[in-house]
Amino acid sequence: MDMHPPPRAPWLRPAYTLGLLALLAALAGPAPAAQAAPIDFQVTKTADTADGVCAIDCSLREAIIAANANPGADTVFLSSGTYTLSIAGAGEDQSATGDLDISESLTITTFNSSATVVTAGADWADRIIQIAPGASVTIKNLAISGGKPAGAIGGGIFNQGTLTLQDSLVSSNSAAGGGGIASAGTLNLQNSDVSGNSATAGTSGGGVLSSGALALDGATISGNSAGGLGGGISASGTATIAASTISANSAAGGGGGISGGTTLTIGESTISANTAGGGGGGILNSGTLTIGESTISGNTAGGRGGGVLNQAVLALTNSTISGNTASSGGAIANAGSATLASATLARNTATGGSGGGVQSDPGTSFGLKNTLLAENTGAVAADCAGTLTSQGYNLVGKLAGACVLAGASGDLLNRDAQLAGLRDNGGATLTHALLPGSPALDAGSPATPGSGGGACPAADQRGLARPQTGRCDIGAYELPGVSIVDFAFQPAGLVVHTGTSVRWKNIGAATHSSKANNNDIDFWVSPALAPGDTFFHTFNSPGIFSYICAIHPNQMFASITVIGQPVQSAPLLTKLSPNTAVAGSPTLQMTLSGQRFDSAAIVEWNATTLQIVSFSPDQIIVSVPAALLVAAGSASVRVVNPLAAGGASNSLSFTITSAAAPVLRALTPASVTAGSPAFTLTLLGSGFAPGATVGWGGTSLTPATIAPGQITLQVPAALVASVGSAAVTVVNPLAAGGASNALTFTITKPGDNPVPTIISIAPSLAQVGSGALTLTISGSGFVAGATVQFGGTTLVPSLTSSGQIVVTIPAELLAAVGTFDVTVSNPDPGGSLSNAVPFRVAQLARVYLALARK
Repeated sequence: MDMHPPPRAPWLRPAYTLGLLALLAALAGPAPAAQAAPIDFQVTKTADTADGVCAIDCSLREAIIAANANPGADTVFLSSGTYTLSIAGAGEDQSATGDLDISESLTITTFNSSATVVTAGADWADRIIQIAPGASVTIKNLAISGGKPAGAIGGGIFNQGTLTLQDSLVSSNSAAGGGGIASAGTLNLQNSDVSGNSATAGTSGGGVLSSGALALDGATISGNSAGGLGGGISASGTATIAASTISANSAAGGGGGISGGTTLTIGESTISANTAGGGGGGILNSGTLTIGESTISGNTAGGRGGGVLNQAVLALTNSTISGNTASSGGAIANAGSATLASATLARNTATGGSGGGVQSDPGTSFGLKNTLLAENTGAVAADCAGTLTSQGYNLVGKLAGACVLAGASGDLLNRDAQLAGLRDNGGATLTHALLPGSPALDAGSPATPGSGGGACPAADQRGLARPQTGRCDIGAYELPGVSIVDFAFQPAGLVVHTGTSVRWKNIGAATHSSKANNNDIDFWVSPALAPGDTFFHTFNSPGIFSYICAIHPNQMFASITVIGQPVQSAPLLTKLSPNTAVAGSPTLQMTLSGQRFDSAAIVEWNATTLQIVSFSPDQIIVSVPAALLVAAGSASVRVVNPLAAGGASNSLSFTITSAAAPVLRALTPASVTAGSPAFTLTLLGSGFAPGATVGWGGTSLTPATIAPGQITLQVPAALVASVGSAAVTVVNPLAAGGASNALTFTITKPGDNPVPTIISIAPSLAQVGSGALTLTISGSGFVAGATVQFGGTTLVPSLTSSGQIVVTIPAELLAAVGTFDVTVSNPDPGGSLSNAVPFRVAQLARVYLALARK
């Protein structure tokens, strides 16, 4: 359906208003007295149909309509394929036409996101999915594309409830704001991608537009564009971004990567290669922005602030801002309050103004401690412009007249920082390593790292403990200490790799020197080292080398073995897919995603080594045997490279959940005449597991087919030979939940009417006060003279066949909010009551979002 905003506000000044105001209206009325049992729906076809039946033949639309009719937290299962929406229409809220409207809590899941797509045709004029207030929805392993609501927000998804996307992709959608997703509720993106979406001219949030709570964990927002603010994300509510990548997005206004307006927290993430026509190539901040252990690189702004344009409050710790470009403030342009701690701002550019690194406006505050600001370029002031306040132990490469630094203890001014290029030095993000001889080495605060105040953090941007030697290093990077312990006093040996810089430090009380004990290819000699002095040598050739520590009058010898391979960082494990299974599951394949996996790596599941099915440096697929999935609990999974290739990765947890008992909802047929021949019985419900059996009184029957929501089987003639009844249950394997509830199957006398069964009703939801409506009931066992009960009121159908009843629900029964049971009663002889299916009468309200344009 389309949700059209009211007339938009006048055009606003650039970058000062994020422009999303959510006016939320929730479903009103009392909650049902009891929640219905959850149902599993198995979608059986890719065609987009809405005939009101979701039993044997079920489309995605029909499954959602059926799930909306059941107040429980249902699950819809999709097989691989492309599900193309084709029933055009807009302005209704029951999924009958247009987008898929979800009004109840629901999980939609499949097993392969690259092969399971929900999309729409070229002439589609609506979004793909809309989630109502109060609904909690999880979408797993799904790709959503092709949404384009005319003049409305949320091209792929419009969320007003709580939405969690797991291992999913939202791409190639467009809208007037929130090209991929618009959210006025709570949105969680977990290991999911939002890419290639667009917000039209003057609107914000090319990838995501959020006015509620937003959380990213392991997400990628890339290649999106906005005609206003926030090419990747425009967030006017609270947003948290962890272990995520925001890259290659563009905004005609400000915030090429992100435009944030209230509270934005970023950790262990990369903001790179984004472009803004206005300010803030990487980030435009109009609220409180906290950044840690992250890298902002290669972003471009047509205005100020290539990396960040800060208009409110910024706190940046243990992070790198590198290679960004803007007219002024290549790394950061500050119009508010900024504080930097143990940060590296290097190689940024101001093309037409001042402050290649930092530009801070008059009357603002900009504090820094243990921070490296160097190797930036600008037309007026290379590293900084404006007034900065030092809190101690900073290195500034070029302090010119346009930059005023209120100095403090330990500052190093006008020094060559001696930085390596921006590259993978281990950890989750790229960093600039300090070269041997850099004045930033051991020049940070002498306070104990992590002790607060002016002290360095306890670890650097990559997680390496500080200090490695002496004091911590200035900036986001701590040079690993490779040294020979007590070298001055006893022989020692060391194994390193080519490309490693070894640091010698005189920890003794007398002056000494170090030199190679041969004239081979890696010869070196140090100057005289006074107590506390250091010397570096980088080993570039493999071999075994001895060296001399010359301490007068003695000389002491030790050796270095150099292995002809570069030093490898530990592998990084970022995702397990799947990362959960139900106890008793069969053998499954699990994909491990990450970085720096070695071809000789093994995968450990607690203490068990798993069989590797396929390998690449950033992805391993393993087989997890059923024997490891028997009982509920959790397992620790990690990748272990050979020691020379980095050793063990971090560990991620795999969860094994207890299985819920299956739920039996209906039998069709629900009765036969005594003496009938063998027949096919269909059981409908949820949670049916492979290997399930069917209990018929004291007899166990083997199903012919088993799906999560449906079982079919042959019932032998001997079991219905005499008048009576039988209790029918579904019995899963014990690890998959055991026995279900029981339903009664009736064996009638000859001439008695059968027991009716309701499979579905359409519609299942109505607007309170909407007037009389026609209700279609699908099922089996309906006979002439059957009546319908709606919340206790008996109604006479206008049409009755064995599989369908049509009845009019009068307006007076829809005048109050509530949930009403629908049943069918057959007449005598043998007349009996069907199972009950809920019908919901609700107060539905439209939601409008006012968009402020830039």
